[in-house]
Amino acid sequence: MKREITKTLRVGCILLALFLCVSTLWSQSAQGANTGTITVGGRPQTIAITPNGEFAYVPNGHNVLVISTATNTVTDTITAGGSPSYVAITPNGKYAYVATQDGTLSVISTDTNKVTATVTIGGTPYGLAITPDGLYAYVTKDDILGNKAIGLVSVIDTATNTLTTTITVGNSPTAVAITPNGKYAYVSNSASVATSGDIGGGSNGTVSVISTDTNEVVTTVTVERNPGNLAITTDGKYAYVANLASNSVSVIDTATNTITKTITGFSGPNGLAITPNDEYAYFTNGANATVLVINTATNDLSATITVGTNPYSIAFTPDGTYAYVTNSYSGTVSVINTATNTVPTDSSTPSSPEFPMQVLIISILVFTIFIVIGLFIAVTVKKKLGRNHNAANIEHMF
Repeated sequence: MKREITKTLRVGCILLALFLCVSTLWSQSAQGANTGTITVGGRPQTIAITPNGEFAYVPNGHNVLVISTATNTVTDTITAGGSPSYVAITPNGKYAYVATQDGTLSVISTDTNKVTATVTIGGTPYGLAITPDGLYAYVTKDDILGNKAIGLVSVIDTATNTLTTTITVGNSPTAVAITPNGKYAYVSNSASVATSGDIGGGSNGTVSVISTDTNEVVTTVTVERNPGNLAITTDGKYAYVANLASNSVSVIDTATNTITKTITGFSGPNGLAITPNDEYAYFTNGANATVLVINTATNDLSATITVGTNPYSIAFTPDGTYAYVTNSYSGTVSVINTATNTVPTDSSTPSSPEFPMQVLIISILVFTIFIVIGLFIAVTVKKKLGRNHNAANIEHMF
């Protein structure tokens, strides 16, 4: 009996070792394709990551590409309207809203990656954001009223995918961000009244603050020239605004709607995002293909990261481990490891942090099942041999 148990344990250990080796090799081969630069083609502008962190959606001017963040590869391509440019994902992760340059909003189911609805809003849509409760989408756009260009924000009911109201804001509204409590929408207007149509002109731009309860502009904050993208800290205390033509960033206190600081030293800042823990703000530096990292406690420069040509937009994974940056002129997406503030060039980007634990659990289960079955078989065989042996002895006696 001892010999059978020993054999069973030996075979079990050998199988366990083989399983772990094969699993490790498979894991490494999967990670080998997971480099820090992803080719998406076209001219990618904005990027949005699903709340579960599994996929990133990137409009590239022709289609919407879906990236698996586990492997950093393109897994699907979606046709959505004419020249898709801007994207936002609902808080429940079920839909991606994509603004297209033909004056429509495409609604994509993230389950099927198919367009389930198209909302006509007119004009030329730009930025968009969805309220924290997921009930409304706010879309900035340029339009013509008579012979005059005007800046508007369209409000879409996401339950019915219909236009509910339109709000007049400043000239050439570019981006919109909504406070975490959902009470206010901040809209950057890249051209002031004096320089309407003169992007990057001599006059300063503005930020319109909209009450989402009344859908009216409650105040307007003057920033610097050509404000583009903006982001609000997760605690809702500050709004950061990238001023493209001024090479600066304005920091707005949302309690008073006043500028508390202007950060300089940029080269064509445009895209920006704030880490989930509010400790850092990442800005795309379009003129020199870099991303600048600002410490939000001091508003001082913390790091400079080289990415692709004309970086445009940034999105973080929910845990803040990685930042995905669209490079408009390169047709690529750079993946930044926020722990080291580097773009990996080999397999150093982990494809799945949970995989080793999964391997261990499966290995232990397989090992245990094998040992139990092996011991059962050994005991059964031993008993059968014992019975046969006893029967033979009895027969020999007679």
